[in-house]
Amino acid sequence: MKIVLKRLIAVSLIICIFLSIAPFGVTESASVYSDAISSVMDTFVENDSAASNINHQILNGRYRTVQMLEIIAYELDTKGVYADAIDAVMNQLIENDTNASNINHQILNGAYRTVQMLEIIAYELDITSTYGDAIDRVMDTLIKNDSSASNINHQILNGTYRTVQMLEIIAYELDANGLYSDYIDNVMDALIKNDSSASNINHQILNGVYRTVQMLEIIAYELDTTGVYGDAIDRVMDTLIKNDSQASNINHQIQNGTYRTVQMLEIIAYESIPDGTISQRDNNKNDVDMTPDATVDDDL
Repeated sequence: MKIVLKRLIAVSLIICIFLSIAPFGVTESASVYSDAISSVMDTFVENDSAASNINHQILNGRYRTVQMLEIIAYELDTKGVYADAIDAVMNQLIENDTNASNINHQILNGAYRTVQMLEIIAYELDITSTYGDAIDRVMDTLIKNDSSASNINHQILNGTYRTVQMLEIIAYELDANGLYSDYIDNVMDALIKNDSSASNINHQILNGVYRTVQMLEIIAYELDTTGVYGDAIDRVMDTLIKNDSQASNINHQIQNGTYRTVQMLEIIAYESIPDGTISQRDNNKNDVDMTPDATVDDDL
């Protein structure tokens, strides 16, 4: 995982450069964010080519997810309120990657850091302080289910399901006019239905990964107010469906979902580059005790 760690550090350096030039205006910051997004996607392609098996590809998708969310979190943090919290999550990603005893622990590391980064984004978008209790409930469930998990697969499932729940909150935060509420509800209904009918934990994880992509599709459409990204969003969803039908086993389906997650987040990251819309919302951290300081045991 040395390549992964080097590229993690590279992306962090890009973000640090942004923080130093942000006062100069939108054009400069947009360029730096574009470079950061491209860097993550280059790593995504590079690590896919170098992966020795499907589990390394799944890990690639999990880690690139966290990196793309890091960029989005910085894009939304125009006043620097959440910089320490973002850095804490990324530091934990790197530390836990170094200490991981096997690839399952690395995948779990990516799953838990994803939820923590989404927590930050959910607070950034909570401009009316309406969703604090809902965000806290998801994080409390993450910690509770981590403590009661019987094995690492249950922990990975925990992180995957909490990801969908946090994305549900974010989707509602962005749905100011209620246009997407039925779509959001449909995804959550599918999560519950497929969980009940799943024959094993791998099918549950797949359920969470696919619902993640569907929820990100909604968020991408919510942000695409000018219709510029419609074709790109549709291509990702078409690829999800095509690759699902051609997958030889459930691991390939899970890899399909993690890869489509990264691709959908790439679109959202480009949509979220500061341009006077989303980025101008006030931050409402209100001294929130962010999750990186809480206890989540990755080493069950």
